[in-house]
Amino acid sequence: MDLGIPQLNGLETLKTIKSKYPGKKIVVLTNSLDITTLVRVENLNTNCFFVQRRYTRRDEKTALYQVGRGNYYIGNKCKHYFKKHSEQIEEVEYLLNNMSNLTKSERKVLSKMSENLSTNEIADQLLNSTKTIINNKTNISKKLEITSYNNLQYL
Repeated sequence: MDLGIPQLNGLETLKTIKSKYPGKKIVVLTNSLDITTLVRVENLNTNCFFVQRRYTRRDEKTALYQVGRGNYYIGNKCKHYFKKHSEQIEEVEYLLNNMSNLTKSERKVLSKMSENLSTNEIADQLLNSTKTIINNKTNISKKLEITSYNNLQYL
């Protein structure tokens, strides 16, 4: 499965397949390694197997063999990416797992924060006062135990 399917959301498709056919094993091919997508796929507990897009026949055979045996296979490029970004991956996992603690309004503000918008820009876009946005940011910080907003770009 390619997560970057044009006009479809690969993650939503993956969720649907896994809910209808929980025992299915899926090889996930991806050309764009981004932290949020990888964390969301992993959090589905789907026995997904990552293989980089520009793979060799040997990679393909190894992945299919390992998947067929019920093993978890990660291509070398993905392994390197996971290792290099392990700290950000842990932070994003924590944030995504705790998003349900936020109100709908706080999730909207968090989404805008992840776009690196200023408090005034968020207030303008959400048609709220600056004070409301500041209150939402304070609540988000407390609920998600955020001391820095650096990794919000990954959400």
